[in-house]
Amino acid sequence: MERTLLNQFILTTRKNWQPLHLTNLKSPSFIKTFSSAFMVFALMLFMGFNNTANAQVTIGTGTSSTTNTPIVSCYGYTYSEQIYLQSEIGTSGSITSVSFYVNSLPTATVNSDSFTVYLGHTTLTDYATSTSWVGSSGMTEVFNGAVTYPAAGNWMTITLSTPFAYNNIDNLVVAVDENRPGYECSVGWAYTTAGANSSIYYRSDFTNPDPALPPSATGRTANRANIQLGGITQACPAPTAFAASSITTTGASIAWTSGSNLSNVEYGPAGFTPGTGTTLTGVTSPQTLSGFSPATAYDVYIIDNCGAGGLSIPLTGSFSTTLQGAVGVTCTTPGANSTVVFSEDFDNNNAGWTGNVGSGNGNWEIPDNATSSNTGADAGYLGGDYMNYEASNTAVNQGSIVSPAIDLSAAVNDAELSFWMHAYGQTMGTLNVGVGTSASGPFTTVFTWSGQLQTSGSAPWENVGVNLASYVGQTIYLQFTQIDDQGSFYGDMSIDLVEVTTCLSCVAPSALAATNITASSADISWTAGLNETAWDVQYGLSGFTIGTGDSMTASNPDTIMALLPNTTYDYYVRADCGGTSGVSGWAGPFTFTTLCAGQISGTVTIDANLPASATNFQSFNDLANEINACGIGGALTVNVAAGTYNEAVTFEAISGTSASNTITIN
Repeated sequence: MERTLLNQFILTTRKNWQPLHLTNLKSPSFIKTFSSAFMVFALMLFMGFNNTANAQVTIGTGTSSTTNTPIVSCYGYTYSEQIYLQSEIGTSGSITSVSFYVNSLPTATVNSDSFTVYLGHTTLTDYATSTSWVGSSGMTEVFNGAVTYPAAGNWMTITLSTPFAYNNIDNLVVAVDENRPGYECSVGWAYTTAGANSSIYYRSDFTNPDPALPPSATGRTANRANIQLGGITQACPAPTAFAASSITTTGASIAWTSGSNLSNVEYGPAGFTPGTGTTLTGVTSPQTLSGFSPATAYDVYIIDNCGAGGLSIPLTGSFSTTLQGAVGVTCTTPGANSTVVFSEDFDNNNAGWTGNVGSGNGNWEIPDNATSSNTGADAGYLGGDYMNYEASNTAVNQGSIVSPAIDLSAAVNDAELSFWMHAYGQTMGTLNVGVGTSASGPFTTVFTWSGQLQTSGSAPWENVGVNLASYVGQTIYLQFTQIDDQGSFYGDMSIDLVEVTTCLSCVAPSALAATNITASSADISWTAGLNETAWDVQYGLSGFTIGTGDSMTASNPDTIMALLPNTTYDYYVRADCGGTSGVSGWAGPFTFTTLCAGQISGTVTIDANLPASATNFQSFNDLANEINACGIGGALTVNVAAGTYNEAVTFEAISGTSASNTITIN
């Protein structure tokens, strides 16, 4: 710091203010802090001096990690550009250094330390396409050499060999070209989510890009590395050190460091437009905020009022309210009880879930341990299998799974979804949970989570509860969609033990069974839902739709009669609780196959226009199924009715055939 001294001796002190980095808080669009040197106040009363600003402007307070900007250390060659807005910098002057915050480091960085840095003015606010580079020919080379990485959790400062005169009119573009071949996986850089596509980058193990004419970008993103611009300061310095604490499902306390007595605070849901949020005027730190929704991200803008010095540029912070766990349902109807009507722990494979169920990038898989390093849960919530989204590529992707039907048609009063979530991975994307009344949608989003929640694969699972009272009386489907918007390997989202609880006056039976199966009958039984003594049963050929089958009022156990031999049937059962309690939802289907009536012989027909019977089959496959399973007891003649038959038929080794016991098809 240069000073003009009126005395031969001067005593000074210096206090450097640095931003406080918070864990598991989502980042807002813009934040600025600065660090400056102060003389002891008493000496300032007696000594004149000229301070030429050993200060800095800090933009970004996000604590999550990106591996894309300013460099991608996991690739041999990278080039990136990032735009920082004039409204964020707020002052002109000579930039003498740039610093990036290092969240994490690989074991070595010898292949990732050769930097060429360019600064330039630009009117761009984002990168509209993958070729919208500014390019080094439109910038000034300010540094070319080896950088020194600090320990993780510190700023990496690059002192510029050529200071850059920033005009405070245009936006600032910061470009970094990393030129040393070889790689180390991976340096994690702290980032803040800024304007759409405020960053652009190229990476390759084989091609060293020309910064003057970069190739088509590997990616564009709103995730922009936090930066400190050394050598400049603001007339009304922005407040610093935003912190959020005592965060609950509906509130939080915020604090900051201010250079003035009073600040103006505005807050709202993440991404809200300043001027439309909730405001506090002329307040001091700390403040307690309330009225929030659970598991929701919020942005906070804090502006200092410097009186004659005007207003500062905003300090922007963010936080996310905590997850709302399941709280249970409230049953007010007389006789209604809290009942789990759907439960899935994924130990029985996917148990009817549809969608992107499989393996590989963009799919939901069902492992019993983490399938990738540094992301995913080490074990299921209950210790067994769980559902896990596989993020194993550098391309942006997403995958959705849809539950089987969940019957709330007999529900009353209330309903709630509960599931357990494990979101470990430094580039975790966004999970959306939707509810629809059709397996094909549309789905209404009822829960969203973005970013890492756990910090290790062994960290405890977290419970999520979502109120579904508005879906009482309907049949619903759940959709879980993971959006891998980071395009990285470290975004494996995991879910387990998905349950839906509601209030039922009449609870559906469970544990359906079929025993004593013959060629024409089967004994059926189940476990009663509550204390009911009457039930409705529907049965039919396997795959039939409820409402189209045969019906019977049943006791428990009961017998279904008049069935066809060697035929597969489904049955469903529901409780009839009588009076105002009504009936339960349907339980089932339970599937069983009747036995053979005996080995057929003589003459039978194939005629799709006649009912199926012991002597008529409606298709070639019906005949094949019968004789493949049961064989023949003598010579068999099959007369086929005129018509067109388009079937693939397999006749296996048929028991009972011989030189005299033949099959003739006419």
